[in-house]
Amino acid sequence: MIKAEKQKRKNFDDWLFSVAVDISTSEPWRQLLFSSEYDKKFLIVADPELPLPEYLEEIIQKNNVQFYVSKISHCPEKRLAEEGGVVFKFESPEFPDMVRFTAN
Repeated sequence: MIKAEKQKRKNFDDWLFSVAVDISTSEPWRQLLFSSEYDKKFLIVADPELPLPEYLEEIIQKNNVQFYVSKISHCPEKRLAEEGGVVFKFESPEFPDMVRFTAN
């Protein structure tokens, strides 16, 4: 059981990294986030106006996982906070301690 949980966490960390990279570089998602209120969470789902790469759709559907993204006003990662610009936060209710940030 412990080994299965560790593997699930590792997979989840890999998926979260992929989500962060792809959403941060997707023009429709970037437009949504840049124009949104700070700290407003968006569920990352396939939508005709906010397309996802096929493999991300598959990860989300096949593994029944949820990811959220938000534009945040305060970043706990000092390096990103010092760079300036807008920071996106990626998270999931399944593993609240696993969070990714991207500078944009």
